[in-house]
Amino acid sequence: MMKNKKILISGGTGFIGTYLVNALKENNEVYSISRSKGSQNNVTWIQQDLGEELDTSRLPSEIDIVIHLAMDPLRGESTKSKLKGISINFLGTYQLLEYAKKASAKTFLFTSTGSIYGNKENPSKEEDKFDANDFYSFTKYAAELLVNQYKENFTIIILRPFHPYGPGQKDSFLVPRLIKNIRNNETINVNNKETPKLSPIYIEDAINIILKSLKLNENLVLNAAGNKFYSVYDICEIIGRLLNKKVNYNFINDKNTKNLLGDMEYTSTKLSYIPKTNLEEGIKKLL
Repeated sequence: MMKNKKILISGGTGFIGTYLVNALKENNEVYSISRSKGSQNNVTWIQQDLGEELDTSRLPSEIDIVIHLAMDPLRGESTKSKLKGISINFLGTYQLLEYAKKASAKTFLFTSTGSIYGNKENPSKEEDKFDANDFYSFTKYAAELLVNQYKENFTIIILRPFHPYGPGQKDSFLVPRLIKNIRNNETINVNNKETPKLSPIYIEDAINIILKSLKLNENLVLNAAGNKFYSVYDICEIIGRLLNKKVNYNFINDKNTKNLLGDMEYTSTKLSYIPKTNLEEGIKKLL
C-alpha cells in the first residue's frame, strides 16, 4: 500500500479518477484537478479546465507523483470539438508535465488508450505500432510522444486501458450503455456473433494495475485489459441472461470489422498481477 506521498491527480471526479482518489486519499496527501469539485473528504480539490492555462499557484510547490487521467473523449466532429480535444488531451498534458518538472516530481503516470493500436485480428502488445484512424486516438498518441520527452526528469508510466467498466460509469460508455439499451428493449446493432471481440477490464483491476505500477521505479508502457475476450454479442448475451431479457439484434455483418484486444502478458509479468474479475461478475455489480 502506498503511504505518505504527495499526489496530484487530474480528472479526479471522472470514472477512474473517483476510484483512484478513494484508494489513495487515506494514506497520502492527495490533490485533484478537475472541472468540478469532488465530494470526497481528505482531498484538496482544485477546479481547473486543462484546456485553459494552468494556474500553478494553486498547486503544491513540490509533488511526488502526478497521475494524469483527465481527457476529452471528442464525441463531436466539429472543428470546435476537435480544437477542445487537442487543448485538453495534448496541451493539458504539456502543462502538467511542465508543472511536474518544476515541482520535482518523481513519477508521472499518463493514461492513454488501448485504441491507439487500431482494430486488428490479434491482441495488441505494448511494442506494436500506432495504427488507429480516429481523432481521439491521435491526440492520445501525440500526448504519449510528448510524455516520453520527459524521461530525464522523472519516471514515466504510460497506461493503455481497454474498455474499463464498473459501477458509477456513465451510460455513454460501452457496458453501461448496453445494459441501458437491453433494459429498455432497444435493438442492439452488432456486427455478428464473433466480431468485434473486446477485452474489457473491471475498474478495481484497472486501479490495482495503476497502484502496482507506481511502485516500480522504471519507465513503463502497460496495457490494462481483461484477461478474457468477448464479442459485443457475447457481452449482450451475458447482460440479457442476468436481466432475464431477450436481446433484440440488428446484425450488420461487415466482413472488414476487426477486434480491439489488449495482450496482458507483459503487464502481468511486470506487476505479478492478473485481473481477477471476469465479465459476468463485473456486470452483476452494475445491475
